[in-house]
Amino acid sequence: MSEFNGKIETTDDVVKYFAYLVNELHLNFNPDTDFSEYVSCEIGENTFNDKEVNYHNNLMNNCFSVCEKAGVDIYDIGLKIMKVKPMNEEQAEKISDILGGYTWQSGANIWLVLFERNDGKLVVLSDEVICEYENKEAFDESQPTTSILLH
Repeated sequence: MSEFNGKIETTDDVVKYFAYLVNELHLNFNPDTDFSEYVSCEIGENTFNDKEVNYHNNLMNNCFSVCEKAGVDIYDIGLKIMKVKPMNEEQAEKISDILGGYTWQSGANIWLVLFERNDGKLVVLSDEVICEYENKEAFDESQPTTSILLH
Protein backbone atom coordinates (compact mmCIF):
# COMPACT_ATOMS: atom_id res chain seq x y z
CA MET A 1 0.00 0.00 0.00
CA SER A 2 1.27 3.43 -0.91
CA GLU A 3 1.04 5.54 2.22
CA PHE A 4 1.00 9.27 2.76
CA ASN A 5 4.34 10.22 4.25
CA GLY A 6 3.28 12.52 7.04
CA LYS A 7 0.83 13.38 9.77
CA ILE A 8 -2.21 15.63 9.55
CA GLU A 9 -1.59 18.33 12.15
CA THR A 10 -1.96 21.60 10.20
CA THR A 11 -3.94 22.87 7.22
CA ASP A 12 -0.68 22.68 5.23
CA ASP A 13 -0.68 18.95 5.99
CA VAL A 14 -4.26 18.75 4.69
CA VAL A 15 -3.14 20.43 1.45
CA LYS A 16 -0.23 17.96 1.14
CA TYR A 17 -2.50 14.97 1.79
CA PHE A 18 -5.09 16.12 -0.75
CA ALA A 19 -2.31 16.70 -3.30
CA TYR A 20 -1.10 13.17 -2.57
CA LEU A 21 -4.59 11.75 -3.19
CA VAL A 22 -4.92 13.60 -6.50
CA ASN A 23 -1.37 13.44 -7.85
CA GLU A 24 -0.04 10.14 -6.48
CA LEU A 25 -3.18 8.00 -6.19
CA HIS A 26 -4.96 9.73 -9.11
CA LEU A 27 -8.11 9.87 -7.02
CA ASN A 28 -11.01 12.12 -7.92
CA PHE A 29 -12.21 12.41 -4.34
CA ASN A 30 -14.75 14.12 -2.14
CA PRO A 31 -13.81 14.59 1.54
CA ASP A 32 -17.27 13.26 2.54
CA THR A 33 -16.87 9.96 0.71
CA ASP A 34 -15.81 6.91 2.70
CA PHE A 35 -12.78 5.32 1.08
CA SER A 36 -14.64 1.99 0.89
CA GLU A 37 -16.91 3.57 -1.75
CA TYR A 38 -14.22 4.30 -4.35
CA VAL A 39 -14.41 1.93 -7.29
CA SER A 40 -12.09 1.78 -10.27
CA CYS A 41 -14.11 2.64 -13.36
CA GLU A 42 -11.59 0.71 -15.45
CA ILE A 43 -11.92 -2.65 -13.71
CA GLY A 44 -15.06 -2.22 -11.60
CA GLU A 45 -13.38 -3.24 -8.35
CA ASN A 46 -12.85 -1.41 -5.07
CA THR A 47 -9.91 0.96 -5.24
CA PHE A 48 -8.81 0.29 -1.66
CA ASN A 49 -8.63 -2.85 0.48
CA ASP A 50 -9.94 -2.87 4.08
CA LYS A 51 -6.59 -1.85 5.59
CA GLU A 52 -6.22 1.05 3.13
CA VAL A 53 -9.83 2.14 3.72
CA ASN A 54 -9.22 2.35 7.47
CA TYR A 55 -5.90 4.16 6.98
CA HIS A 56 -7.31 6.82 4.62
CA ASN A 57 -10.58 7.27 6.54
CA ASN A 58 -8.54 8.00 9.67
CA LEU A 59 -6.40 10.53 7.81
CA MET A 60 -9.49 12.20 6.36
CA ASN A 61 -11.07 12.40 9.82
CA ASN A 62 -7.90 14.14 10.98
CA CYS A 63 -8.22 16.55 8.03
CA PHE A 64 -11.76 17.46 9.09
CA SER A 65 -10.64 18.04 12.70
CA VAL A 66 -7.68 20.21 11.70
CA CYS A 67 -9.78 22.30 9.30
CA GLU A 68 -12.58 22.73 11.83
CA LYS A 69 -10.15 23.90 14.53
CA ALA A 70 -8.50 26.32 12.07
CA GLY A 71 -11.82 27.62 10.74
CA VAL A 72 -10.87 26.57 7.19
CA ASP A 73 -13.29 25.12 4.64
CA ILE A 74 -12.03 21.63 3.81
CA TYR A 75 -13.96 21.63 0.53
CA ASP A 76 -12.19 24.77 -0.67
CA ILE A 77 -8.85 23.05 -0.09
CA GLY A 78 -9.98 20.03 -2.09
CA LEU A 79 -11.30 22.09 -4.97
CA LYS A 80 -8.10 24.15 -5.16
CA ILE A 81 -5.98 21.01 -5.23
CA MET A 82 -8.13 19.53 -7.99
CA LYS A 83 -8.16 22.93 -9.70
CA VAL A 84 -11.87 22.61 -10.11
CA LYS A 85 -14.43 25.33 -9.98
CA PRO A 86 -17.62 23.45 -9.24
CA MET A 87 -20.78 23.80 -11.25
CA ASN A 88 -23.07 26.23 -9.48
CA GLU A 89 -26.85 26.04 -9.12
CA GLU A 90 -27.53 28.43 -12.00
CA GLN A 91 -25.30 26.46 -14.38
CA ALA A 92 -26.88 23.18 -13.32
CA GLU A 93 -30.39 24.57 -13.86
CA LYS A 94 -29.50 25.82 -17.35
CA ILE A 95 -27.94 22.49 -18.33
CA SER A 96 -30.93 20.55 -17.00
CA ASP A 97 -33.32 22.85 -18.90
CA ILE A 98 -31.41 22.35 -22.15
CA LEU A 99 -30.96 18.59 -21.82
CA GLY A 100 -34.20 17.73 -20.03
CA GLY A 101 -32.76 16.49 -16.76
CA TYR A 102 -33.07 17.66 -13.19
CA THR A 103 -30.63 19.13 -10.67
CA TRP A 104 -29.43 17.74 -7.38
CA GLN A 105 -27.19 19.33 -4.78
CA SER A 106 -24.95 16.57 -3.43
CA GLY A 107 -23.54 18.51 -0.49
CA ALA A 108 -20.78 21.09 -0.03
CA ASN A 109 -22.49 23.19 -2.73
CA ILE A 110 -21.71 20.60 -5.41
CA TRP A 111 -24.41 20.56 -8.08
CA LEU A 112 -25.18 17.65 -10.41
CA VAL A 113 -27.49 17.23 -13.37
CA LEU A 114 -29.27 13.88 -13.60
CA PHE A 115 -31.08 12.30 -16.54
CA GLU A 116 -33.26 9.23 -16.27
CA ARG A 117 -33.18 7.41 -19.60
CA ASN A 118 -36.06 5.38 -21.04
CA ASP A 119 -34.07 2.17 -20.44
CA GLY A 120 -33.99 2.95 -16.69
CA LYS A 121 -30.33 3.95 -16.64
CA LEU A 122 -29.30 7.13 -14.89
CA VAL A 123 -26.78 9.56 -16.39
CA VAL A 124 -25.14 12.02 -13.99
CA LEU A 125 -23.22 15.08 -15.12
CA SER A 126 -20.92 17.11 -12.89
CA ASP A 127 -18.33 19.71 -13.70
CA GLU A 128 -15.67 16.99 -13.84
CA VAL A 129 -17.24 13.71 -14.93
CA ILE A 130 -20.19 12.13 -16.71
CA CYS A 131 -21.26 8.77 -15.28
CA GLU A 132 -23.82 6.21 -16.35
CA TYR A 133 -25.48 4.01 -13.72
CA GLU A 134 -27.69 0.96 -14.16
CA ASN A 135 -30.30 2.59 -11.90
CA LYS A 136 -30.75 4.95 -8.95
CA GLU A 137 -29.60 2.27 -6.50
CA ALA A 138 -26.28 1.95 -8.35
CA PHE A 139 -25.94 5.74 -8.15
CA ASP A 140 -26.61 5.68 -4.39
CA GLU A 141 -23.91 3.00 -4.06
CA SER A 142 -21.42 4.93 -6.26
CA GLN A 143 -21.27 2.06 -8.77
CA PRO A 144 -21.07 3.59 -12.28
CA THR A 145 -21.00 1.30 -15.30
CA THR A 146 -19.26 3.93 -17.43
CA SER A 147 -17.61 7.26 -16.76
CA ILE A 148 -15.92 9.95 -18.79
CA LEU A 149 -13.55 12.40 -17.09
CA LEU A 150 -14.04 15.89 -18.50
CA HIS A 151 -10.63 17.24 -17.44
